[in-house]
Amino acid sequence: MQGLRLRISIKAEVEAKAKDKAKAKSTAKTRAKAMVDPEARAKSKGKTKPQAQVYAQALAQDKAKSEAGSKLKAIANKLKLSLVKNEYWNFSIFPGTESATDLAVYALSCFIRYGILFPIRLQLLIFASAFIGLAGIVSYIKPYTQRQRLYCCSVYARSFSASMGLVATYHNRENVPRAPGVAMANHLTANDIQYMFADLHLNVEEPQGYTVTGQLHKGIIGYIIKMSARIAPIYFLDRSKPEERKNFQKNVVEAARTGKLDPVLLFPEGYCSNNTGVMQMRKAAFEEGINVYPIAIKQHAILGDSFWNEPTFLPYIFRVMASWCINYDVYYLPKQQRQPTEDGEQFAARIQKQIADKIGVPAVPFGGTELYRVKRMCEKLNIK
Repeated sequence: MQGLRLRISIKAEVEAKAKDKAKAKSTAKTRAKAMVDPEARAKSKGKTKPQAQVYAQALAQDKAKSEAGSKLKAIANKLKLSLVKNEYWNFSIFPGTESATDLAVYALSCFIRYGILFPIRLQLLIFASAFIGLAGIVSYIKPYTQRQRLYCCSVYARSFSASMGLVATYHNRENVPRAPGVAMANHLTANDIQYMFADLHLNVEEPQGYTVTGQLHKGIIGYIIKMSARIAPIYFLDRSKPEERKNFQKNVVEAARTGKLDPVLLFPEGYCSNNTGVMQMRKAAFEEGINVYPIAIKQHAILGDSFWNEPTFLPYIFRVMASWCINYDVYYLPKQQRQPTEDGEQFAARIQKQIADKIGVPAVPFGGTELYRVKRMCEKLNIK
């Protein structure tokens, strides 16, 4: 009798273990399925069918967001050279309180930059703003000759550039852009136009400036552009009206082909970069029969960074005016034309590479639109 009970007990124990093993196997299968099937995962948590569908959609969105975030982070790391502002230790960055010597040097630098340099530059900026305003008013009374117009441009541009602390060296002036044609430069800041006009030379038989292209703005930039339009030819682009793009492009190309007074000044990257790379250039003006004059702008940012990374213009110019200086090397490169075997995209890539090679930075295979779209998405997803 006892032997029979023992056999029944052993059999029951074996059956119980088999059931536990089968249950564990079933649970493992359910979990494995849930890893790839969010709806099954929801059902395993005891949710109804409608709840399971909502739960599955939420899980799918989280997974897609995570994957997109990983991809964006990888892209942002590759494009970091064009999205991140330069940082240098030049006694204008707070060093902390660990070293009394560093703190004392920083305090001295603040006194020099904010107590001496900034007031002088502020007066120069006020003079430049008043001069361009007065020159614009006078132009309504009496139109300027070409030489008078360029004189006004030169005085304003040099005063404004001095107020920003610009210290620039211009190289290879034998390659200075001439009309008809288009000057194409890499872009760091909205002030690049003034920095280019600061190198005008009036002691020649036929002085030339630039025909400027720009966007409509409000505030200080809007005032400067409005007054500048009275003494320098400007083609405006309103990005809020897509239908104007074709007319804008047509006018610029026509001026580059047939203009007799001034070459057109373009920044074909379309966006400001921090001079650690040259972004992909828009191919609109890289057409046949147009003389292209590449201009390479090299910044030495150790004493001050001109890259416009602030959300508005006022904080930007305040930072620039309070820096030690903005140090530029500007290289005028030989005139180029599109080859018979090139299309517009290939010609734009060749000019991009020439500028990048001259200033010793890589030619980035992305345009400004893509770069800043990635930047905004990274900020939205809190990816650093």
